[in-house]
Amino acid sequence: MTLLFVLKFAQEAVMSAAPIVTGHMYGWSVERIGALGVAIGALVVPLSMAVGYLSGRYEDRVILRWLLWTSLIGLLFLIDGRALLTNDDTAAEQGEGSTSVSFFGGGVGPRRYVVGSLIAFSGLQCMESIAMSALSKVVPHSMAVGVCNSGLINTLTGTLGRAMGDVAVTLAGFVSLDEMLNVLVVPVAAVLLGCIAMVRVNYRLLDV
Repeated sequence: MTLLFVLKFAQEAVMSAAPIVTGHMYGWSVERIGALGVAIGALVVPLSMAVGYLSGRYEDRVILRWLLWTSLIGLLFLIDGRALLTNDDTAAEQGEGSTSVSFFGGGVGPRRYVVGSLIAFSGLQCMESIAMSALSKVVPHSMAVGVCNSGLINTLTGTLGRAMGDVAVTLAGFVSLDEMLNVLVVPVAAVLLGCIAMVRVNYRLLDV
């Protein structure tokens, strides 16, 4: 349940902030922002097919660890280390409307943002089906019947995660548009790191 909440929260927070971040930091037009959305959406079907292929060859817990690390790596691409170290507006001013920022430099340029977003989305999107699969194998039979069953709880948990992700985007916008990316991504990355630790601790329980 925790993994389902976290992945929905992370997915909603990072993806919903994309139009605001790209428009403010890079001066992207609506067309370019829409093209990024189309590119991300086009990954859904191939990713689902890839997960189906891998799930027949590896255990859910193994794939889950891979996907958690993949998502974390994608989020690390989105962290502006220069802004964290300098704590001023220089990074935002240099990144705004510019494509000259080094890919692996402290600032998050447009190319690095696109790559990080695609990697993070891929990991989070694939992780949803694996988490649901693992959950269906460990949930008690008593929770699979009745009105308030595991399916309803899963739906409500995912909906709550998305709602909290939207709240996080709103609050991050109030804090600072220039620092919005870090305000969102750093906590989400920390939570994913916690999930990796949680999966490691409960690794034997996921052997189903």
